[in-house]
Amino acid sequence: MVKTWRSAWFGEEGTRVLYLLPRDVTDQFLPLRIDPTPASLVRVMVGRHDVLTPERERQIEGWVAAMTNQDQSHDARVQAEALASLGRYRDAAWTEAEARLQRKGR
Repeated sequence: MVKTWRSAWFGEEGTRVLYLLPRDVTDQFLPLRIDPTPASLVRVMVGRHDVLTPERERQIEGWVAAMTNQDQSHDARVQAEALASLGRYRDAAWTEAEARLQRKGR
């Protein structure tokens, strides 16, 4: 399974937690009817959560702070490119970083 999903699940930097969902949850999300009904059926659904470490959160906060500082310097452009490297998690990471910065009074 890991080899099959390597590029989609592990192609980006970060920490991930993989877990197995109970059979009833799998059946709820992915109903399955087979005719004729087999004597037995085993189904597994794997979940994944991407986790930002405190160090990574601070790094992203720095990028967001640089980009929201109205400073159009080379460093701000570099930070924008770094933030874009977060891929599909960019918007969520940006929103969370902004919220943390506001709580810190920045």
